Amino acid sequence: MSGRPKMCPSCGKLMGVGDVCPYCGADARKVGTKLAGAARGIGRGAQSGNPVTIALIGVNVFLFALTVAVGGVKPAEGGLDVLSPSTEVVFRLGLQYNPAIMAGDWWRIIMPIFLHLGVLHILFNSMVLWTAGRVVEHEIGSRLMFMVYMLAGIIGFVASYFADIGGAGASGAVSGLIGFLLVRRWLVDGNLRHPVASWALQLTVYTAIFGLVVSRVNNVAHLAGYLVGAGLAALLTKVKLSKRGAVGLMLLTTGLGVLTVAAFVAMGLSLGRASGDEIIQIDRCMTLSRVAVTEGGRSVDPDAAERAADCFKGTGSVGLGGDEPLDRVRAAVVAGKDAAERGELSVEQRAAADIIGGAEDFDAWLRANSGRYGLRVGLR
Repeated sequence: MSGRPKMCPSCGKLMGVGDVCPYCGADARKVGTKLAGAARGIGRGAQSGNPVTIALIGVNVFLFALTVAVGGVKPAEGGLDVLSPSTEVVFRLGLQYNPAIMAGDWWRIIMPIFLHLGVLHILFNSMVLWTAGRVVEHEIGSRLMFMVYMLAGIIGFVASYFADIGGAGASGAVSGLIGFLLVRRWLVDGNLRHPVASWALQLTVYTAIFGLVVSRVNNVAHLAGYLVGAGLAALLTKVKLSKRGAVGLMLLTTGLGVLTVAAFVAMGLSLGRASGDEIIQIDRCMTLSRVAVTEGGRSVDPDAAERAADCFKGTGSVGLGGDEPLDRVRAAVVAGKDAAERGELSVEQRAAADIIGGAEDFDAWLRANSGRYGLRVGLR
């Protein structure tokens, strides 16, 4: 076995030093593989497009345009937040918010890769993705380029989670592509004189300086993504993979694709929840409901109950299992008011108990789920 990376005779990718291609699974030692590769090489033209790079940029731009169209822009807060979209809208689409993740919104580890917090933010990431993504996609193929990008992005936000940093952006994923290019050129060429390597090295230095002098930059995601890309470059270039290893890479890539689609679906389903402002309004209604219960929980003040009922009229479903205690309090407020006015003591007492019990259950639900609405406990 030669110590130098070689081209796969089947798919034409730079397969590293092993005999089994990590991209198509072909065994380069087989005569049939070599003959088939030679036949396919006759008349082979230039590679047709960069579908994954183009698709990723397209999704990023679409989601940024959507956030601006729906929520408008807010005043810049520094860093890359020029022409930044509404935080509420970005949150609904998947902003990394650790209390929400802890409460069950796992997809907020993946969706931030596709979201951006300002026009300069998405412009810079798109420019780097357009350059680095095309080179990586040309060298290792669309499937594995997607793997590098998504693994770097996901691990970048996992690292951010443990560092208790929130936010959004493709910077960690893009940093993975830069790290991949730099290490791969070093392993293939033995130096960094290749134009791609020089560009990646310069961008690495600029990014490091930028992260030190500009506030609100997620250096943890940048570094984690960069290291992931560098490690994958070493794996795909220098490690001799068995056929089982090559199949494993393919399965990993497919799994990342499925996970990404699942994250988008979960985000879409979450849009049916109430907004954070609606939850705050409902919590105020719960306070009014408690005030309506008098005499140690044995009776209901009809005027206070009417105010609580009027408050609830402008509210809807909250989702995530919070509707049961909410509906119980809504119904009990109306029933308690009517019973108090008619002098039906037993019905009034049951309604008072339902108001108190339902409000307590709603509080417990809110403590467990407030993060998923972008809120913290203690709204009142």
